[in-house]
Amino acid sequence: MDMGKIPVSLELDRERGSSRWSLRLKIHHALYDGQYLSSIIQGLVGVYKEGSTLCKSSHKDRVSFSTFVRTLQDGDPDKACAFWKDYLKGGMSATWPVTNGLKGPMAVDRSPKIKIGEWAGDARKIAKRFQITPAAMARAALALTIAEHSNSDDVILGEVSSGRYHTGFVAGPCIATHPVRINMAKQDTFQSTDNTQSRRISLHSLLKLCRDTYLDTMHYQQVGLESIRLSSESPDLLPFQVLFVYQEAGPETNDFTISQSEQGRVDFPLVFEVSCHSTTGHLSIRCVFDPVIFPPGDIDWVMQHVIDALSLIADQAIARKAVHKHIDARLVISANERAKLQQLASKQDVVANDPDQTVIDIISQQAEKAPEKIALQFEQDQFLTYRQLLDSATMLAGSIERMLENRMTDVDNQPLIPIAFDKSSDMVIVILAILKAGAAFIPLDMNYPIKRLQEICELTQPPILIWDGINGSEKINSLTNATGAVAYTIADLRKSGGPVSGGNRPTSLNSLAYILFTSGSTGVPKGVMVEHRNLTAFTMSEEGSVDCSWTSNRLSFLAYTFDASMGDLFATLCKGGRFSLVRRSKMLSQLNTWLDNMNITHLALTPTLGGLLPNDLREGSRQLPHLRNLVFGGEPFRASFLRRTPVELTVWNGYGPSETTIEATACQLQGPSAESERARAYLPIGSPTGGCRIYILRPETEEPVPIGAIGEICIGGPQVARGYLGQPDLTACRFTPDPFAPSREGRMFRTGDLGRFHSDGNLEYLDREDGQVKLRGLRIDINEVESVAQTHPAVTACVVAKAVNYDSEALIAFVELSQSPSINGNDLMTLIKDHISRSVPDYMVPAHLLLPQGPLPRTAHGKTNKLAIQKMANAAYEQCMADVSAGRQVLVPAIPGTLEATIASVWAKVLGIKEDRVDITMPFSKLGGDSIRSITLLALLRRAGLRVDMADVAPSSTIQVQAVKIRDRTKNGRIAGNLHVHDRGGRATIVLIHPFLAQSTIFEPLVPLLDRRLNVILVDDPFFGTDSCPATLAEWATSYLINLKPHLIRGQPVIFGGYSVGGLIAFEMAQLWGTRYGSHSASVVLLDPGTYEPINRTSAGNSDEEIIRNSLGMSDVEPEDLAPFREHFDRHIRVLQHSARPALYQGRCLYLGLPERFQDGTAAWWKNQCPNIVMNKVDCDNHYKMLKGRGRIQAITQYINEYSASLLFGVADSDSSPNQKKRSRPSAPFVSTKKTKRR
Repeated sequence: MDMGKIPVSLELDRERGSSRWSLRLKIHHALYDGQYLSSIIQGLVGVYKEGSTLCKSSHKDRVSFSTFVRTLQDGDPDKACAFWKDYLKGGMSATWPVTNGLKGPMAVDRSPKIKIGEWAGDARKIAKRFQITPAAMARAALALTIAEHSNSDDVILGEVSSGRYHTGFVAGPCIATHPVRINMAKQDTFQSTDNTQSRRISLHSLLKLCRDTYLDTMHYQQVGLESIRLSSESPDLLPFQVLFVYQEAGPETNDFTISQSEQGRVDFPLVFEVSCHSTTGHLSIRCVFDPVIFPPGDIDWVMQHVIDALSLIADQAIARKAVHKHIDARLVISANERAKLQQLASKQDVVANDPDQTVIDIISQQAEKAPEKIALQFEQDQFLTYRQLLDSATMLAGSIERMLENRMTDVDNQPLIPIAFDKSSDMVIVILAILKAGAAFIPLDMNYPIKRLQEICELTQPPILIWDGINGSEKINSLTNATGAVAYTIADLRKSGGPVSGGNRPTSLNSLAYILFTSGSTGVPKGVMVEHRNLTAFTMSEEGSVDCSWTSNRLSFLAYTFDASMGDLFATLCKGGRFSLVRRSKMLSQLNTWLDNMNITHLALTPTLGGLLPNDLREGSRQLPHLRNLVFGGEPFRASFLRRTPVELTVWNGYGPSETTIEATACQLQGPSAESERARAYLPIGSPTGGCRIYILRPETEEPVPIGAIGEICIGGPQVARGYLGQPDLTACRFTPDPFAPSREGRMFRTGDLGRFHSDGNLEYLDREDGQVKLRGLRIDINEVESVAQTHPAVTACVVAKAVNYDSEALIAFVELSQSPSINGNDLMTLIKDHISRSVPDYMVPAHLLLPQGPLPRTAHGKTNKLAIQKMANAAYEQCMADVSAGRQVLVPAIPGTLEATIASVWAKVLGIKEDRVDITMPFSKLGGDSIRSITLLALLRRAGLRVDMADVAPSSTIQVQAVKIRDRTKNGRIAGNLHVHDRGGRATIVLIHPFLAQSTIFEPLVPLLDRRLNVILVDDPFFGTDSCPATLAEWATSYLINLKPHLIRGQPVIFGGYSVGGLIAFEMAQLWGTRYGSHSASVVLLDPGTYEPINRTSAGNSDEEIIRNSLGMSDVEPEDLAPFREHFDRHIRVLQHSARPALYQGRCLYLGLPERFQDGTAAWWKNQCPNIVMNKVDCDNHYKMLKGRGRIQAITQYINEYSASLLFGVADSDSSPNQKKRSRPSAPFVSTKKTKRR
């Protein structure tokens, strides 16, 4: 039986070889809810029992669906929205399982997976004891699980309610999807049963809350999810990500059994469907999840935690003891899960024996095995064998021992020796010599402020300092005067003469090897004391930084004050490899050249610095053929890097604080023998390396959290350092006895980092629980920056946050002043910034200091409101990137006769100022430039014979930077690029082609609004201002496709879009793409283009100059400045004249045009040209302002997003206006209900 076009059907099938029949009901989700479906099934049962006579409805008080709809329409939507605004106030949008929140329904091209579970207790009986419903009990269990996995006491989950709170039975769907907020945070105080201060309400209170908070929403559930979202404090995100559905299980009959078919799709990453059996009270749990976000092994534990929470609730009901009312609402780990956590804590195939020798002993053994093998290479002219390296270090160690004997009176104390070197072979020799002399070294960066260097030396009380004799002589003199230490160069030590007797001072595994200083919360740097035992234990691993051998050639790329650089040095030499060095000033500007010329095989770096590599690592590239191993660490890894590297290249993602000696976990993200990690929803930091043990504990406790739950990453094992120099209280707080060590000995370091274990043993890093952040791989304690700022006499309070804006990040500081400033606010901020810079390194100085409009936001308890501060910082950073002065005071002119002078003369002409007023370090925008003048600047620079592209003339560019780029292109012969690639890890790519003169910058407001599943490439006009230009649109399109091909991922869909003339070029590109790569592999988005006819300037009533001025958006351009634009305009006319009308396009197309296009025949022309076209009008009366104005940009972006979703991700087409309000109801899959007839 087929009910026409209505999505309802019945299918009757007889099972082969059986007397059993199956009746399959298919019905669209929009036509039913649970109770209505039950009534339909009852009707079918009646039909079966009584033959062809249709049973009358058993509902005497039946209400039509139209009456129900009218009742809803008569309600007060303003009152409902006010309720939801207050209900959700102060609650954060859900961050689990998608960390950054959910903006809309999940992708529809992924098939969900299903897990089935059951809780065998009697929910009806347990619920009755607590005076709640089974639904509230199941809701509480799910809320507990979400709280653990999201690390939040304030949980918002979605719930599908029946919506049947009105008189009578409604013959139609009444369900409503809405949030339910469950805030478990403790409002009052009491001592919990473990004598620790409780932070959550009791389990008994949670159950009552889960009942009452749901009842509060009953009269406002039907307002619609979209209206609820807009009433929240984060209207761009859904308030929840986990959907809860509860229903009573329908009764079975003797004649029928009911089963559900496979799930079609879901709108949320996780859906829990719970039903309670009418007879036994058992709870059946059906978990529907997105397998890309949740690996099946992880979802098993989520399901188990819900079941464990139900059992915990039942246990408390059975106990019925008063004290149990004060049991925290928190999951309890089962014995089975605790055993699993012990397995995950360390490598099962590694015996974590304590080291029995130092790294000096191991390197000496390498020298004995292969004395003539190259150990060190400095640039391309210095080589040292292992024999030469050890001999030089031994000789120098003897000199150091003699110097120490003359300077030290207490022979029992181990000497601490600061060193100050640029990268060189001397640096390595000095480090090994200090260790052989029984001392410990302390790397110093001479770029640090003298105050910070003095603080380090005051803490270490060094008898001597060793430096390279080149950099920082004034600071070295200040340090020796302040501490009484004597400074020696390596030449001084070699001149001291005497017998070669280094290594006589005894060195044990418990002796210090080095001390690294990191940022400290009190304003004083923390010195991490690393022992020889720790360092040797690190080198005993075979993973991550230690994945090297005697054939390895590793470049020392990171600063030697960064602990990962110690891993580079000692891992390489202990494995018998080659350690290569280049002076930092040379290496940063020509990294790829050095990697190639020195045949580097191994490189360790931060993800930020990894941005220097991708263009040379793509598959098929002939550059860097020797590079085979990359180790990333110091900050979160970026998945986009993997898409730019060949799979043969081994890539490690490592993790480890300085306090646990370089690296404690590592994950091989790709490599010849590694499973691909590209499909994961997260990037793991791996599993424990070597003898390290990893625990995820509740902060401030020794209690493990469940698998998948968020807790503090704690590390045990032989790599845990001694502690902090001169800070015993802080050491005792962070370095605690290891309660899980097999021998009950050893220490555990509490990192303050938040993370979670996954079921496969991989660890995921999430965030910090304290004031520490990572900026470009460097650890910063923002409390230290705040402390230093507050020592300025004008500052009473300061808060610092790390702000992120797309791929850039910076520190933002807000300050409160003691009184109204007597000088200009910007000048005072400059003084405070200078004050901070005198105490902390440059990387710790906030990029922007701001005065808030009012007091800093604080909580009811008087503490800084971190969430509000973070929002302020992110918003301010976007504005500050252009508005806040960098504090430069002195004009830096160009030197006559230089490239800078040539560029400055062009700048002066464009800006209308004298050449001697052009500062080569000042951004274009600060001198009066804007995006329009940037186009003029581009044309005139190209006309002067300089090779520049649009990115070089951005308003933020400087002459200094432009000159560097031009010299680099001239030297390397590279063609200036015209592509701006926004790789967002998407599953399709949209290419947007520039209009006439406006360049691709006009699309930049669209980029953040476009669907995140789309990679975006903006294309500039590379021919503007040059002597060359394609003859036809097809030639123009071909040149762009050649440049684009390396950036388009094979097998992924591509959309070509363009505005105005750019639309014609995009159309040609789609035609050519389909011809070359197969039909229907591309589609088109046309933004108000004309036809292939040349511009009829007479009929249009516009002169050439008016068209050019309108395209530029400037009416005051002087006639003499129009020459380059007029020339390019004429080229466009010739291109149109020589371009033939192409064949009909059979692919999909979206046309967005002004209303006049639908009247003058343009839209009709495109409709004939593209049979599969969707056309929409844009509310605008000016072609040149179509992409101006926030409202139009949002509308156009929504059209594009809907079109791309329809085309690429399977969502139904929508021709409606993006401004039209719609009631939002998450769509469910088609549901099939099987009935089996017994005879």
